[in-house]
Amino acid sequence: MSKWSTSRRHRRIGARAGLSVVLSLSTVGVAYAADDPPSAAAGTPALPPVVVAFGDSVPYASHCGCPGFVGEYATLAGNNAGFAATVHNFSDPGSLSGDVVSELGHHRIQKAVRAATTVLIMTGANDFTAPFSEVRDGASESDVYPPAADRVQANVTAAVQLVQQLNPHAHIVVLDYWAAMKDGAVARREYSPDAQEAAQDATDAVNQALADAVEATHVTYVSTLVAFKGPDGTQDPTDLLAPDGDHPDAAGHAVIAQTLVEALPQG
Repeated sequence: MSKWSTSRRHRRIGARAGLSVVLSLSTVGVAYAADDPPSAAAGTPALPPVVVAFGDSVPYASHCGCPGFVGEYATLAGNNAGFAATVHNFSDPGSLSGDVVSELGHHRIQKAVRAATTVLIMTGANDFTAPFSEVRDGASESDVYPPAADRVQANVTAAVQLVQQLNPHAHIVVLDYWAAMKDGAVARREYSPDAQEAAQDATDAVNQALADAVEATHVTYVSTLVAFKGPDGTQDPTDLLAPDGDHPDAAGHAVIAQTLVEALPQG
């Protein structure tokens, strides 16, 4: 059990009036901010899916050599809806959560968001890269992780609110991280036991920040942590990761795409 989990995650996630599913390791991959996902409304006609994505190297599909979960999800949702899907992927490797807010100020991107049926946001892990390095160099997690978490929560909340203003009818999905740093066999090889614990605490911190942003904005939360590591968080995700241990491989992207389809089958 990580230090972050015991001091912050469990205390704050335990009861969430705004979410119909508790955001914890028992979540089966998806939590909704309303009683039912928007696409499941009775009598709602299917529309051609227009999927817009924001985030870092994970939704960009770095180190994969595959279309990535954004394109794969759009294709699956389009097939379910009976239409060809349109994709606008504004993800950028190395980007921070604040970069998503900045992107949403651009006219070209705003135009894409206004036409979207689904907006995917996966950002925040890179906000913890420098703090994690500081902890490995001897800094206290309590000094460097909370400010990073606060930034992620504020930026993702602001980004979601901007999307809601631009397109009140879009389905908005915030995805969490199976790991904020390297994971699986690579992490076990390259990180000391203390560094592995610090990496887990960084993951807990960024995911808590994302969950808090979801609670504040009443959008959909999709958990790659549960998808990759199972309901109890103990499964080894190595087979779903690229050789760098930091990004999904083709199988990992397929898992994320399928998890998104379970949340929003038709985009």
